[in-house]
Amino acid sequence: MGKKKREKTNDQNWSESFLIKSILAGITLLTSIVNLIVAITNLLNGQSLPAIIAFIFTVIFLGISIIAFSLRSVQKSNGIKTQKDYYEFVEKISGATHNILHRIRNSIYYMEKAYNTNSYVNAKEFEQDITQNVMQLLDCTADTFKNILGVDVRVCIKCLDYTKADEDDPSKMNMITFARSGYQNIFDIMKEHKFPIKIKENTDFSEIVQSANNKRQRQYFYEKNLKEFDARLKENGDNYKNSNLMWEQDYITTIVCPIRLQLNTGDEDGKLTYRLIGFLCIDSLDVEAFDNIYSDFCFDLFKGLADILYVFLDKFITYYNQILEERRENH
Repeated sequence: MGKKKREKTNDQNWSESFLIKSILAGITLLTSIVNLIVAITNLLNGQSLPAIIAFIFTVIFLGISIIAFSLRSVQKSNGIKTQKDYYEFVEKISGATHNILHRIRNSIYYMEKAYNTNSYVNAKEFEQDITQNVMQLLDCTADTFKNILGVDVRVCIKCLDYTKADEDDPSKMNMITFARSGYQNIFDIMKEHKFPIKIKENTDFSEIVQSANNKRQRQYFYEKNLKEFDARLKENGDNYKNSNLMWEQDYITTIVCPIRLQLNTGDEDGKLTYRLIGFLCIDSLDVEAFDNIYSDFCFDLFKGLADILYVFLDKFITYYNQILEERRENH
């Protein structure tokens, strides 16, 4: 069988599968409604046993109907109505995942090699070099997500202030904007390193950090429309806080994932303990940016990216402080 003929057959089978799910969902829903009517009628006529049996069949057919509708909905919402659509979807997301992880691996290798060969005069030079490397990584990440989502996005990393190692309470620590996508000048980012921002002055970050204290254990912060979110907060006497006072001009939707490591499986109260390094943020001016057929994949990829960046940034902070200490001892 030729390739085109196989593709045509596969597409036909995929379409037939969608049609079968639709028919099954409709028939089983109708059957469950009929059984429910029969059950109620028998119950009103004092026929308990037939009513119970009819109710049981109502539940069974309703369950089948829900499953069929769910499968149909997944196939439809993902835009995967043919096998060709499926292959294109897999190729797109697998290529994106490999591209980003490839970059992170190279970044970790480059940093370790540079540190082990004593390539830096001081910690500030090391910080600048690694920051530039991370900027390139974030440019790649932003381009990858733009290719998946079809809209412009920005990506940045906020790190807890690693120049103050004696402070271990994240709620009291400041954050440094470590790197952003779209910046061409390394010196602009290095200037941002000198102006830390407070976690408590940013709703996105404080929501995640404080969630451990009220057992919500928020794993990430996502708001589709920050303007509407701000309006809801104001109804309760609060407001959306952001160190960027002009945030509405830069983005309206955002995802923020903590870059952290879970240290326990929960204490007596079920509270988890983390070692937090920073936050990975992605945002866009398009309110629908993260609300499309690829949204679930993008959430998982972004959270996974934050997990891997923990390893990278943890090594960076360790090396940075070691270089700082070594140069102090030599002087």
